[in-house]
Amino acid sequence: MRTRGPLAVLLLLSLFGAVGAAQASHYPLDAAEFLSDGERAALLAQGIEDTAQLLAATDTPAERGALAGTSGIDKKRLREIQEVCDLLQVRGIGPKMAGVLRLAGVYDTRALAGEKADPLALKMKKANDVHKVSEILPEPSVLEGWIQQAAAFSRRPR
Repeated sequence: MRTRGPLAVLLLLSLFGAVGAAQASHYPLDAAEFLSDGERAALLAQGIEDTAQLLAATDTPAERGALAGTSGIDKKRLREIQEVCDLLQVRGIGPKMAGVLRLAGVYDTRALAGEKADPLALKMKKANDVHKVSEILPEPSVLEGWIQQAAAFSRRPR
């Protein structure tokens, strides 16, 4: 039986979520690279400190409208932010992968739940080839797991 060296094990763990890779959902706003400094400051001023709180505060059009009024962030932009936070609920999707998914036309967990892994992998590759967001893209087997998780999230009432 062949054993793997420590470096190979560390690399595998980082690729599959145990070390440094995207975990599920709750990113502090300081790590939310999809927000501008002004958006981050406005949200922090509203007491929103992480993406889970941001998702909860933007879940419905009425909530987005209220937050737009108090934060000064446009309702359309808050919808975009809400969609990214929705994708971040899926274990393994971080801000970069959420960006690649959005560039591939997958904006939230409902859309992700309706995808098939192999065609999605191709769409993500095409989008990433143009926009160069990430050095590594997930394999279809990983996408299948994301799709299954997204199906569970997308069934919850909004």
